[in-house]
Amino acid sequence: MNPKNVNNSSPIISLRAYQLTAKKDQNMIIHEHKTAPQTYPQAPANRSFAKGFCWYPLGFNGRCKEAIWLKKRLKESKCEFETEAQTVERREKTIRALKRCHVSLNLDSAAVKRLTKKLERCDWPNDPCCSMACDVCMMDLRLWHGTQVEKILRCHDLSNIKWVTIIPPYEKHKLGKLAEFDCAEYTRYMRRRLKELIPDAVVLGGADFSFNVDGASDGAKYWQPHAHLIVVGYTDKDELKVRLRPFYNAPQKKPKDGSVSQKPSKAFLCKVMDVDNICGLITYSLKSQYKRKFKKANTITNTKPRDGLTFEMRAELALYLNRLEYDDRMIFRHVSRRENKDRLVCKKKFVTCSKF
Repeated sequence: MNPKNVNNSSPIISLRAYQLTAKKDQNMIIHEHKTAPQTYPQAPANRSFAKGFCWYPLGFNGRCKEAIWLKKRLKESKCEFETEAQTVERREKTIRALKRCHVSLNLDSAAVKRLTKKLERCDWPNDPCCSMACDVCMMDLRLWHGTQVEKILRCHDLSNIKWVTIIPPYEKHKLGKLAEFDCAEYTRYMRRRLKELIPDAVVLGGADFSFNVDGASDGAKYWQPHAHLIVVGYTDKDELKVRLRPFYNAPQKKPKDGSVSQKPSKAFLCKVMDVDNICGLITYSLKSQYKRKFKKANTITNTKPRDGLTFEMRAELALYLNRLEYDDRMIFRHVSRRENKDRLVCKKKFVTCSKF
């Protein structure tokens, strides 16, 4: 604005007022330059992975400094993390599987069409679909989850952290019957039992899915839901395994004579391992890539078959994951989401801690 070019019809502006106005405009320009909008776009606020879970409105799409830092640390630790190109390729496979196999598996055709359109219209990061069945959006969710878990674990020594895998014995579902599994009820049960067995430990983990090909003695093939947990607060893994032993009420074996045996059967499989690298476990606690599991190798070549899911398995699992929310899969103890539910906070304070 130049005072010489002021319109005669406009009110007279003093030189002092003009100087103050020019200085204010200059400060606004400098301020706008310093607080320039970030490079990543933000999606509509009605899109989220869970009810009330502010996700994309915060602009976290894998390009913020926290995600870049976590990717760099994963690379330095030689831990594999999927790239955007890999997730796009897996999403295309899911779309092809839904179009090809929903008839053979007798899946809900209307739900399959809705999910197919949802995945095809996903334009991450501008307009993400925010579905658990979308590999690209799950990559973003896993990065956020990894940054939050790392903030909680960074002040604990590795000797105080254990990696636990719990496989329930009764949750075995044949191909086409995965919808019978209630993941939300399973994680609620896990939280209740962890509160009873290890009340003082901090637990971060989630539910995972695999398709076991030759796990059963009768050769049956089935979906096997299980849980991966990061447990903080135990230095002795044997002690932790003893505490988790009564996790499931083991059924009693019935001998041939009709009497009831007092020795319980093996009800569930629990693996407890020491941790030497926390980076890989951070992202593994919330997986987005699922596999077939083979116990027996080929007797001729002494190798196992390819562990990728078939089109039928991929279609059924995608339709099931689309129904789940973030809280349905996660298993937390002494950890909650705070501040608009966009941050994980540990509610338990440890006296002794040291950076790993």
